[in-house]
Amino acid sequence: MLLQELLARVDHLVYATCELDRGVAEIEQFLGVRASLGGRHPTWGTRNALAALGRRCYLEIIAPDPEHSARVGARPFGLDGFGSSRLVGWPQTRPNSSNFGPRRLGRG
Repeated sequence: MLLQELLARVDHLVYATCELDRGVAEIEQFLGVRASLGGRHPTWGTRNALAALGRRCYLEIIAPDPEHSARVGARPFGLDGFGSSRLVGWPQTRPNSSNFGPRRLGRG
């Protein structure tokens, strides 16, 4: 698969952090782009901020939501007990593909 074909399948990148304000500041420092507050995911106990990465892709910064700390089960992307911020996945755009689903990066 060519790199262009692979990139065309990426819907967005997921950057996980222990605190949303920290992640927004890190991305602004790294990329020079200020992410806008997105929303909350009560089921997951998370909240996010979003930054455009061109016309067809965006960066989601996701962190635990302190207002939804009492929940059952672990938060996605290993956010519970999270240390340093990092890129953790890239959900794809093609729901009919057999390869559909979030891709997660290995821990390192």
